[in-house]
Amino acid sequence: MTCATTSFPQGATAPPAPLDPGAPVVVEGLDAVGEVLRRARGRAQAVAIASRDLEWLAARLGLSERTAEGLPVVRFGSGERGGLDAAASRAVEKLVALSVLLGGAPLWLTIALLIHLESPGGPFHIAPRAGLRGKPFRFFKYRTMRTQRRDGEDRGDAARLSVIRGEIPGFVRDDGVVIPKDPRDPRVTRLGGVLRWLCLDEIPQLLHVLTGDMALVGPRPYPMAEFDALKPWHRLRTEGRPGITGLWQVVARNQVTFDQSVILDIYYLTNASFWGDLKIMAITPLRMLFGVGSY
Repeated sequence: MTCATTSFPQGATAPPAPLDPGAPVVVEGLDAVGEVLRRARGRAQAVAIASRDLEWLAARLGLSERTAEGLPVVRFGSGERGGLDAAASRAVEKLVALSVLLGGAPLWLTIALLIHLESPGGPFHIAPRAGLRGKPFRFFKYRTMRTQRRDGEDRGDAARLSVIRGEIPGFVRDDGVVIPKDPRDPRVTRLGGVLRWLCLDEIPQLLHVLTGDMALVGPRPYPMAEFDALKPWHRLRTEGRPGITGLWQVVARNQVTFDQSVILDIYYLTNASFWGDLKIMAITPLRMLFGVGSY
């Protein structure tokens, strides 16, 4: 296999596309991967990337293509979906959203009541989040935290921003794995922990699917403070409508670093298809049932 080999010192920019569009660009480091993707997306061009730093992605997605040197090759599409493909996905997600909201209405009302009874405050968390291309929209979900914070409990938010900016690697789980979110946030209520474990706190967002602010499948919408902290290549994940579930939720959850989660989101957006969306929708209930990686 012919490769356009290059290396990326700290702060360097990505090279132009290889003359052979099928030849992988060989890079080191996820920031370098991100810069190649940013250049390719600027030209609406598909790109193949070979990097030892994508070994985790190839393993999770079952990708077997390798260079002669044994580096995994990951192919990112152009991100251009056909009109019929996008319309079919939109029709299915609206049908699913309406069915779940109406079919589970008694349960959703019960959850709202239990949240109100467990701790002071309303049943919903409402705040602006970054939507398509970073445009804010009024986002809401079930409230899983106390409304009144105690001394020192804001430090987790500051640490999360430091993770996004690359200033610290992330939070460490009990098993030593570095992850992007704090698994022991003291603000989470007992019921909130259960709702997060089962992903039921996301149910009210189905209304956003009906209004068009969100998709059923897509990258999660970030709070505006987190969006403002993103690196330029991170913002590629906002080029599609944010979603309730997505590739990150079904193959990784909180088992990868922040930069890795962004790479997963970009991979989804550049390779999105109707059948891929259906597969993610089908797997999501299993992840909700077993609560893998949720907190």
